[in-house]
Amino acid sequence: MNKDIFKNMQNQMTPRDETIRELHEKIENQTKIKIKLPRNIMKMATVICSILVILVWCIPWLKSSNDNIPKKPIKNIINPNSLNKEYNNTIVFNEIDTLSTDKSNKVLLDKITYRAKMNYKQALEYYGKGIKPNNLPIDLINDNIEKSYQIIYNQESKVIHDTNVFRFTEKDQNEGYNPLKRILAIEVSNKRIEDDCIYINEKEMKASSINNVKVMLGHRLMDYGPYNPNEKTADGSNKPAGYYDSYVAKFNYKGVDFNIVSKNLTKDEFIKTVVGIITTATKPNKKIALKKERFETFRDVSKDKIYSISKLSEYLPTKIIRNLTYSSGSATISTDDKENRLYVSYNNNAYDYLNIHVSPLLNIYYKNLVDIDEVEKYDITKYKPPFAETIPDELRNTMDRPIFKESEIKKDVIDRRKVITRGDVGDSSYYETMKFSVKCGDFIIDYNIKMNKIDSNKVVEMVKSSKYYQ
Repeated sequence: MNKDIFKNMQNQMTPRDETIRELHEKIENQTKIKIKLPRNIMKMATVICSILVILVWCIPWLKSSNDNIPKKPIKNIINPNSLNKEYNNTIVFNEIDTLSTDKSNKVLLDKITYRAKMNYKQALEYYGKGIKPNNLPIDLINDNIEKSYQIIYNQESKVIHDTNVFRFTEKDQNEGYNPLKRILAIEVSNKRIEDDCIYINEKEMKASSINNVKVMLGHRLMDYGPYNPNEKTADGSNKPAGYYDSYVAKFNYKGVDFNIVSKNLTKDEFIKTVVGIITTATKPNKKIALKKERFETFRDVSKDKIYSISKLSEYLPTKIIRNLTYSSGSATISTDDKENRLYVSYNNNAYDYLNIHVSPLLNIYYKNLVDIDEVEKYDITKYKPPFAETIPDELRNTMDRPIFKESEIKKDVIDRRKVITRGDVGDSSYYETMKFSVKCGDFIIDYNIKMNKIDSNKVVEMVKSSKYYQ
């Protein structure tokens, strides 16, 4: 939904009359201290304080939009109808400058695991109805009805991973990339959310209280393209087309871990949604009966072992481009061949590499399929780095990961995927990279190559050396 970002920020930063009156009353109440002052001085102090309050709110609005990011946690005044007045609610939004990562928050799966899939109805029972909240903005559509969700168990049938994400999105009026598309994502777990991308650091940020539930709230102003290389921001980067608000919330309620992230929602819409989740949430049924399937995981195995794995190995090339040796390999094999995945890596002392990933062809990848006649969708040689600023939004998917038919891998096609990149600072040398995917039956084979110079003929020969082509 295209909106005037500056006007949106202006409305958020300008105080409402009722807010000023509330602050005015608080100031008057705070003047009831033991030191008594003359009545006319008391009135003058109250007026001066009110003026200062208004200036504190309005001065940021007079600055440019790039200066509207508060450096410290701020209390947010929201529509009082969003909250239950019976509770002592405290709303504090922490400003988020950067995201951090925590690899320790990821669970390393056992070699043998059992996995079960849930439909949306089963997920509502397993997590409780908090994943389908009241008070959602009316333009957001439930994207979860037709999807499946996974739970992973160990050999003793104990749940070791059950983090899933439920999305609600604005319906697109037009096809193509929309940087202002409104999205709400609800990430949940009945154990602990296993996500190495950390939005909120609870040790460093202030907590809120909503309907007597401790909630960590955050806000981040996000920029979006296209980016103008002829205009610069304060930090020297290319000027973006605009900004949108992203709000996050983290809390645990009824034994369910919630991590909520919004894109282009207002503060009040976000708070209403959080309240809706809390008031809608029901007790989860962690003992729901689901059909389990056995998975075996291979990590850092030898080349002989990787190439001996049935089904998947037929997609791996037997002729590897020059000067590269086998580095590592891993695979996940299930009783259902459509869930199988495999990864191998080759490299050398010159930091050249070849990474190959075999995975099932999922529905979400069909938008990346291209015909070789659709040159404009995959010819990355027409653009210069940084590609995030030069490639049109509507071509991002296919330019990043074009998927070709198995019969259309040819030299002139591969040549159009070659990117020439200069070395590190102070290094005058250049190297070449190449990324593309091939659809082979129900699987996709991803190729990611970096070399001093890539021979496209050798790449084609390598791809077609797999048993699948024989």
